Amino acid sequence: MNTPARRLLPFALAALSLPLAASCKEPLGELDDALKADPQRSPCQAYCGWASSCNAQTPGREGEGEALTARCLEATRAQNGSCAEMESEGISAATSELYASCVRAIDAEAAGADACLPFTGSALEVNAATPPADCAAVAYEDRDTFNVARVATAEANDALCARVSETLCARATSCLVSEFGVPEEALAALTPAPLDRCLGALEGGVTSSCVMDELYALDGGLPEGEADAAASPEGGAPPVLFSVNPNREAARACLAALAALPCADLFSGALPPECAGAFSDPAAAGGALRGFGCGLERPELEAACGA
Repeated sequence: MNTPARRLLPFALAALSLPLAASCKEPLGELDDALKADPQRSPCQAYCGWASSCNAQTPGREGEGEALTARCLEATRAQNGSCAEMESEGISAATSELYASCVRAIDAEAAGADACLPFTGSALEVNAATPPADCAAVAYEDRDTFNVARVATAEANDALCARVSETLCARATSCLVSEFGVPEEALAALTPAPLDRCLGALEGGVTSSCVMDELYALDGGLPEGEADAAASPEGGAPPVLFSVNPNREAARACLAALAALPCADLFSGALPPECAGAFSDPAAAGGALRGFGCGLERPELEAACGA
């Protein structure tokens, strides 16, 4: 009980410091909150709006906008944790304006000429695209967000295989009435319906083989070592997003050519030259389309079918 006072001093100071430390925490927390900006639109939202809008302008993908946006936001928010924070809680005021400037630049590019080339252009055009210059302050994180948005909204192999077949059949069935004069009531009486019959004719040798062969696959990027070098500050240019798939590029050219193909040529058994690389067996694709049209055995098609 004769403990010297100096031995008790550290315990007394420690006891006094506990309430003092606790009282300091609240003002510091309030100060941190005060330095936060209000919730704001994020680069994830800006990039996904841009990417989804461009992809939904592609013929055959018009109804995909909402689903593309949702898929893109899920992917970009998983990659960029700042997006969800700035959308819901707000981020530091110092960083907020950097992102706000980046978002304004994204919106400006989305409204500009050739705005969709970074998303729906050729593989070369997609790979050449970079984020807006005003996003340089968050360069590496932002470039990754930009690329994730592009990958998340790009048309997958199976979807493009189906769209090529659907485009062929939609064009063929439309021509039956508009060009060849087949009565609509005669087509309405067919079972299966003309579009389903056409898709069935293309299924085995065209659509399914395209899917199984992954003919239009989105081949991604460089080998790991090269990609790491390209992603580093010393590497300069950003890594390749997609390697060039000649079949996929041919499918895109074929879709454009089909829109201009005269109806009289649809059932000739030969597709436009632009379609040569778009199918595992171009002759089978042309033959299946001819088989569908000529198999209807309509007198209106005699000249086109050579009967």
